[in-house]
Amino acid sequence: MDSFVAHARQSGAAEGHIRSAVDGIDGYRNPVIRLLAADGLLRSEGRLKDARREAVLELRAQGWTWERIGSVLGTTRQHAWQIGNCQ
Repeated sequence: MDSFVAHARQSGAAEGHIRSAVDGIDGYRNPVIRLLAADGLLRSEGRLKDARREAVLELRAQGWTWERIGSVLGTTRQHAWQIGNCQ
C-alpha cells in the first residue's frame, strides 16, 4: 500500500469524522434531538453515496485501478466499479 493510502488510514480522519458525528448525536440528553439528528444522518445516505462515487471517479481520473480502489475499500474491483459507475 502506498504512502498516500497509508497516511489516510493512519491519520484516522475518516473514522474521526464519523465518530464525531455519532458522538455528537449521543451527547444530547433530549431524545427528540437525538431522534431528529440520527434520522437526518440516515436520510443523508444518498449524499454520502454521491460523495463516495465522486471520490472513486477522482481516483480513477488520477490513474488508480479498480483493483486498487477496491483494496482501499476492502472490497472487490467489481464492487469498486459498481460504486463508480452505478447511481
